[in-house]
Amino acid sequence: MEKDFRRLKTKVQALLAADEWEANLDAFEAYTPRQLIGPLFSTLLRMDEVRWRAVTALGLTVDRMFQNKAEDARIVMRRLMWNLNEESGNIAWGAPESMGEIMAVNATMAQEYSSILVSYMDDSITCGNFIDHPPLRRGVYWGLGRLAQERPAILTKGASAVCVGLEDCEDEQIPGLAAWVLSSMAGHLPGDVDPLPGLEALQDNETDVELYRGRRMEKTTVGALAKEALAALSGS
Repeated sequence: MEKDFRRLKTKVQALLAADEWEANLDAFEAYTPRQLIGPLFSTLLRMDEVRWRAVTALGLTVDRMFQNKAEDARIVMRRLMWNLNEESGNIAWGAPESMGEIMAVNATMAQEYSSILVSYMDDSITCGNFIDHPPLRRGVYWGLGRLAQERPAILTKGASAVCVGLEDCEDEQIPGLAAWVLSSMAGHLPGDVDPLPGLEALQDNETDVELYRGRRMEKTTVGALAKEALAALSGS
């Protein structure tokens, strides 16, 4: 069993590492979603672009699992949530990003779990979910941004908490990622939320941000993302 797992993990990572990795996503359908979950979770621990491709693949795999048996997909989501729980003893690299990707792909999962993803970056909520490890919280903002690309209206209630991220002093990339979330939410912000002052204050911020979007890694800056958000919000 262990040998089969290692073999499949090697195969999965090779498919995702290839230049034609997007075309290779079709090859994953030769395996059941249950077979793929373990190798994909392992790949989330990599510190290169392949981990981001694994996030994409995991979203598609869990969606396929949901179509076959929805409860199995919910178990995967709960596993991601458990990994983010301090009691798990793990640093859950890739978990919030994967939650966001799964919900971007699957509307039902978004309805069920989006408020939980929001709670990880909102320290005003008394449920105690706030993630105080800045690099991991950065992943929460990416997950929210990915979700906002597909389902911006579902994050309306969390907009004020996203705006707090514009002033995050613990992680220099989070303000840029918060701006990206707001950019994708253009037209869906409640009337009592005004991110413009915060975004305007970031326009000259040259802090580098590595952002995975459109299934590609790109290098940008906090200031560039703030300007994108300002342009999107002015157009809305």
